[in-house]
Amino acid sequence: MTDSTNIQGRAILVALSISKWLARRFDGVATRVVNETHGAVDAGKFSKKLMAKKDKNDEPNAYGAVMAILTAARTDHYANTLAWGNDGWRLLPVGNYDEYMKAQRGHLRAFAKALPKLVRDYPALRADAPAALGTLFNERDYPEADEIESRFAITYEREPLPVSGERIVDELAAPQVAAVVAEYDAKVDAKVNAATQAAMDDARQRVGAVVREIAATMNKKKGERGYGFKNSKVSNVRRVVSTMRRMNVTDDDEFSGMLDRIDAALSDLNPQTLRDDATARAVVAKSAGEIVADMGAIFGGAR
Repeated sequence: MTDSTNIQGRAILVALSISKWLARRFDGVATRVVNETHGAVDAGKFSKKLMAKKDKNDEPNAYGAVMAILTAARTDHYANTLAWGNDGWRLLPVGNYDEYMKAQRGHLRAFAKALPKLVRDYPALRADAPAALGTLFNERDYPEADEIESRFAITYEREPLPVSGERIVDELAAPQVAAVVAEYDAKVDAKVNAATQAAMDDARQRVGAVVREIAATMNKKKGERGYGFKNSKVSNVRRVVSTMRRMNVTDDDEFSGMLDRIDAALSDLNPQTLRDDATARAVVAKSAGEIVADMGAIFGGAR
């Protein structure tokens, strides 16, 4: 296992900031009417959906298309990075850098194409709202047409990991200064070590989650809710294992070995066979259960 204090050259920090108009508005009058109608007191709040995301053919309209792109960008951001503190930054191992940037460049291109269409279509979409909202419609709930573009944005930031020893202290500096710098360096090292451990815990937990899901599904009896499953449940194991190989930023040999084991046991399964063959299903359930148990024994709570 590689010392986590040496990861500065093998990962960077990335942050994603998304701005969007949610097209929702709390309606105090409607809330009061609902509560009074049902003889309730503060039983809930009524939130209006100001704009539909689909057209009459049940296809995404311009607003729905932009919102879907923003959701996909955030989903891919989290899927391709690891936890790092609580200040919005995420750890991006260089082994997954190309995959991450490819996905996010695609989202940026799609966003740049979809946003002008929303700006063009917004007046018409707003004009359709009274028919959907009836007496709940209020023109003041909506941004002006010339404001709508500024309500949406995707911004990425990148930073190197913090490194101790960046502050060089002259040998003639006061001992108080040298002591503060040494204390600062110790804090940086401790923070990086703790955050690196949390990042690897995140990786293990994500792998453990897909294996537990396979085990739970395979243990279902025919006719029991959850017995059936989509093919993506199996392919998701392969996808997560592949991603986590690129995200093993500490080169943890035990984690790599566990990924090899999961790959061999669960990544090449035939979904239809598992639906039709109870024996095959039981074998997979046993293998997945053993892997979950062993991950718990090796990695403790991070599984």
